[in-house]
Parts: sequence; structure tokens; C-alpha cells
Amino acid sequence: MEGRTPRMLFTEEHKGLVRAGERWMKDTASSCMLVVALVTTVMFAAIFTVLGGNNSIGIPNFLQAKTFMLFAISDTFSLFSSVIAILMFLSILTSCYA
Repeated sequence: MEGRTPRMLFTEEHKGLVRAGERWMKDTASSCMLVVALVTTVMFAAIFTVLGGNNSIGIPNFLQAKTFMLFAISDTFSLFSSVIAILMFLSILTSCYA
């Protein structure tokens, strides 16, 4: 204890907590990564599947409906949000805890 700063003492005394926190963070991130990957898969399929089908020349049947546009915009937002969440959890899993 002699000759050590409070920061050095704190770092030495809490090494176990740092390792436990790193393990907890990686376990939580991998669990959340699984859920986000499933959500992203569903959003990817939904964004390329036209709701209501197409007419004979390939134009969506509900293109003029405001609710169709609301669905398309919210589905696009959901897809991009889930991709960003995947990237965030991936960065947690690959980061080093220095």
C-alpha cells in the first residue's frame, strides 16, 4: 500500500471485477446478437416481399395507399436499425478490453 496512488490501488483491487464484467458483456452481446440476427432476417424478407402483390405489369397493387407507404418506410427503418444493432453487438464482441 505504501507508495501506490489511489488509482493503482483501485486497479489492482478490481481486476477480478473487470474480467467478470468483460465476460458478462460478451455473453449478453452474443445473446442479443442472436435475437437481432433473427429480426434482421425477417426484415430483409419483408422488405423484398411486396405487400398485396403486383398487378400484371409489375406495379404493387397498394402503391397509392398511404398505409402501404407507411409500411414500406417503417420496414426500411426497421431493417437499417437492426443492421446497425448487429454492427454494434459485433463491435462489442470483437473489442479488446484494455
